[in-house]
Amino acid sequence: MTQRAAAVTKHQLVEEFNSVVAETEQLLKSVAKAGGQNAGALHASVEQSLANAKDRLRNLQATSTEQVQVAAQATDKYVHENPWQIIGIAAGLGMVIGMMLGRR
Repeated sequence: MTQRAAAVTKHQLVEEFNSVVAETEQLLKSVAKAGGQNAGALHASVEQSLANAKDRLRNLQATSTEQVQVAAQATDKYVHENPWQIIGIAAGLGMVIGMMLGRR
């Protein structure tokens, strides 16, 4: 998964969450203002809006999970196809970290 895809998914998730919060706040204000018969209808509307929001968030979660799995599979494939490059990179990073810690 690319950083851009992750940012887009994160952005979509944040937008959906903010939308759900805004809709819920608006509906709760309406329920507070309404009385009697209207309260029951508004309550049903709130429940329906929350159910729709849950579905949208589940879909985004499923999409994100699929993208992470694809990225993990691609990484696993690369590591298996290029083990010596990965070992070299890990050794180089270890050496750099060791040198940085040694300076302290």
